[in-house]
Amino acid sequence: MRRFKRWPELEIYERLEPYYYSADFPPRWFKLENYTSIVNKSVAAWSEAVSARNFVKSTLADEGADDASWAMYFMSSFYLAQKTLFELNEEDLAAGGREAALVDMDAFSYAKHLSAYLQLAPDLPLDEILDYENGLSIIPPSDASQELLKQYAQVTNLPVWGMPADIRGKLFSQMGSLVPVYLDLAAPDELIAETAVEYAKSVREKLGISNQKQKVTVKDISKWIDQRLLAYIDLTLWFEAVGAKPPIHQIADLIFPEKLDVDTSEFIRKTVRKNAHLLMSASIGGALTAQAGTNDFADADG
Repeated sequence: MRRFKRWPELEIYERLEPYYYSADFPPRWFKLENYTSIVNKSVAAWSEAVSARNFVKSTLADEGADDASWAMYFMSSFYLAQKTLFELNEEDLAAGGREAALVDMDAFSYAKHLSAYLQLAPDLPLDEILDYENGLSIIPPSDASQELLKQYAQVTNLPVWGMPADIRGKLFSQMGSLVPVYLDLAAPDELIAETAVEYAKSVREKLGISNQKQKVTVKDISKWIDQRLLAYIDLTLWFEAVGAKPPIHQIADLIFPEKLDVDTSEFIRKTVRKNAHLLMSASIGGALTAQAGTNDFADADG
């Protein structure tokens, strides 16, 4: 597993300052109120938050040298995972739901494309890549070298299918149970329904994927909020990356400072740790993705 190290040349990106290498406790980026203020129980928002953290986890498992490029990759993915907390801190306002069969995992998709851009354009300022959205062109500086101009062109004009095969594979191999399809809207509804089910069965068989039967409920999400699982996950990922291992009682005191009459260390050992692992598991991730993609929000009963 890779270890996050200090690279002074990366410490020029102000928005990433909280994510510069440090084994200090607590980390500079940690703000308890970001976790205690979570109120959003939308499956879509939680799907994005969990997916973003699984993406951070996957960066730690990447093979290759521990270099500045990978450190920037890790910092930016952690930054994007933290951004998902802002949506969770707002009440779900999606009154009309979302369009059926569309999965909205913006942070996850953005981080994956960002990782490809970092490989294709290692000399581009990270702030500019992070600001690159909706296909808008990035204007290179007037004194840019020919090599830098080439990198700007790659980032702003390169379609996904034009990426090198090894990078393109990374983008699509991490989408779990999602597969792209064309839908013939002119076909009869009965035929659409029949062929969709048959197609799903055939692809599941080829990929070894079972039909998702697990259901995420409001009760589940309320438990994740009360147990502050995202705080535990984020701290675990961070200290795993920097190679530090703070005592469990320090983690417990940081996450649950108000629980003076409870053995919070034991609570983390027996409950939080186990449920955090479950939240990051493929089964929960698949259930969140499936419900987020079919306009299916968490049921009130568990």
